[in-house]
Amino acid sequence: MKPEKVLKNWGIGKIKKIKLSEEGVVNYNWFVETDKGKYFLRKFLMNRKTSDLKFEIDYLKKLQASGFKYPTPNPISTIKNKFLVKVNKKYFWLDNFIEGKIKKEFKKRELREVAKMVSEHHNILEKLKLRSSGKDINDLGQKEVLNEMGKFIRKLSKLKKLSKEERSYLNETEKLIPIFNGVNVKKYSRLKKYAIHRDLHQDNILWHRGKISGVLDFENVAFGNDAFVKDICIILQYSCSDNELRLSFENARFFLREYMKYRKLRKIELQLIPDIIAAGFIEDFEYQYWLFVNDKKRMKNPKFKRYSEAAQWYWNNKSKILREIK
Repeated sequence: MKPEKVLKNWGIGKIKKIKLSEEGVVNYNWFVETDKGKYFLRKFLMNRKTSDLKFEIDYLKKLQASGFKYPTPNPISTIKNKFLVKVNKKYFWLDNFIEGKIKKEFKKRELREVAKMVSEHHNILEKLKLRSSGKDINDLGQKEVLNEMGKFIRKLSKLKKLSKEERSYLNETEKLIPIFNGVNVKKYSRLKKYAIHRDLHQDNILWHRGKISGVLDFENVAFGNDAFVKDICIILQYSCSDNELRLSFENARFFLREYMKYRKLRKIELQLIPDIIAAGFIEDFEYQYWLFVNDKKRMKNPKFKRYSEAAQWYWNNKSKILREIK
C-alpha cells in the first residue's frame, strides 16, 4: 500500500512531500512534510508482536515523562485515537520528525555528550525499574546465535555448490564458534538487566550545533532485558574504534571516565568488556548472514570477514584491553 493512503489515518494536513529514507535495513521509513509540520512514517517489515510495539510506545512515553532531556521518537495518535495502524499484516506508526544530522565519527566532544546521555538514560531505567516482559539476556545471546549458526551451517553443508559469500561465512564460523563458547556468560548472568537501548551506534544519534538533538531506534527495548554495560560496549565497538574496528584506547578511556562522572561502573562490568564486545561482533556477523539470506537486495555486500576479525582481535587481546582502559 502506498504511504499516502496509510497517512489518511492521521489528521496531519495536506501532504507536500514524501520521501523514502535510505537509512534502515529492517524497516521502511518515510520522511513526510505537510502544511502542518514534518513527520516520520515507520513501516515494520519484521513480524513484530502487537504487545512489543505497544511496550515500545509506552517505554518512550515514560522516558520523556521522567525528564529525559533528549528528544526521542514520539508516536502520534491517529484520528481514532490509536498509535498503531495495521495494513496488509504490517504495522505503521507516525512520529514527529526530529531535526538533526548523523555524525559518522565521534571525537571527544561527541563522546562526552554521548556519555552524559547514556548515563542519564541508565539512571532513569534503574530508578523506574523499567523492564520488558521479554527474557533476561544472561548469556550474551550465545545460545540463540549459536543455534542459528548451526542451522545455517547444516543447510549449507547439503549444497553441492556454494557462493563466495557462503564459503566465507562457513570459513569464519569455524573461528568464531570456539570464541563464543568461551565468553564468560556465568559472570555476565550476575548483572542486573533492564530494557536498555542495545543499538547506540552513530546512525541512531542525531546532532545539531554540537549537541545531541535526538536518540532513535528503540525497537530492541521490547525484545528482552540486558545489562547497562552492553550499551556501553556497543558505543566502544563502533564509536571508539578505528577503521579496522579495533578499539582506540584513548577514546575508550575518555568515554568511560565521562560516563562514570554520572554513573559508576562496577569492577565486574569493566572486566567483562572484551568478552561482551567479542560476543557483540559475533552477533553482528550472524545478523549479516541472516540479512544476506532474507534480504539480498539490501544486503549485497556482507562483511563477514570484517566482523569475524574484529571479534578475534578483542578475544585475543583481552588482557591488553583491560590494562589500557583502566
